[in-house]
Amino acid sequence: MRHSPDSHEANSSDFGQNTNWVFDMAATAHFCSNKSLYYSFEPVSNMQMTLAVGEKESPVEGKGIIHFLVKDKDSKFSDIILKDVLYNPNLHRNLLSGGKLERLGINFVGSKSKIHVYDKNWNELFHALRKNYMYFLKPSKYITMSKGKNDCVNLSANQVEKVNISDLWHERCCHINNDYILNTSKNISVKGLPELFGLTEDCVPCKLAKSRRVSFKSIGQIRSKHPLELLHMDLCGLLPVLSQGGNRYFFMIVDDFSRKVTVFPIRNKSDAFQTFIRFQKRAERFLNKRVISVRTDGGLKF
Repeated sequence: MRHSPDSHEANSSDFGQNTNWVFDMAATAHFCSNKSLYYSFEPVSNMQMTLAVGEKESPVEGKGIIHFLVKDKDSKFSDIILKDVLYNPNLHRNLLSGGKLERLGINFVGSKSKIHVYDKNWNELFHALRKNYMYFLKPSKYITMSKGKNDCVNLSANQVEKVNISDLWHERCCHINNDYILNTSKNISVKGLPELFGLTEDCVPCKLAKSRRVSFKSIGQIRSKHPLELLHMDLCGLLPVLSQGGNRYFFMIVDDFSRKVTVFPIRNKSDAFQTFIRFQKRAERFLNKRVISVRTDGGLKF
């Protein structure tokens, strides 16, 4: 998700009362009674809801997106994004619809005065604590629009997702060094960049980019059984200075069995094949043996 340049983070206490959420399996939709919690908001008309107390009809005045952060047990923030949250100022509590989450494939497990909420892959999104026979979710921070701004954001419909906010900005900044992005956040050098801390070192793309191939160790013995069974070849160039004969490349052939090295100066790398053909004919005629195999470093110079 992209934060708008006009969005900001605020602690739950900045919005006064009614910032917590009750996890309600009976609610048919997400409901909120605090308009200041919305990330984006649009008024609606001709929509009614039935209040649980007295079964009275009450008008729904709007709907929108609510985006808040929940701190997990490792003190890392995770994004929770709700869309189509209905607004009714007459409600006494904000309601998080368990039924609506369940339709998205969300899983619930209740144990020890808690309801744990998991995504489709059983990664924990958040948990709600029991108090007075109700289960409450207390967000740590809300992401909202600045006063006077109400721009829409691009979110897939009706979703709840968990993203580590620090890792998310690490990826947005093209996997920049963690110290750089933390200092940028601390110094408020980039508009819209939230306060970041506790970046993880478990970035898979970074690990793959820095990985090295295991070195090839010497086997300590000659594997060929006779001369010309295995030839090693390499091409050196383009050299910056011409030789006295006007050559810019050196073509080297090493016999694996005898370890004899033959070097040919050549003018162009395209001459390497014909140079090898001449060497092959002369060596096979002299030794009365055939060249069996040839090995190069795969440098694609030939």
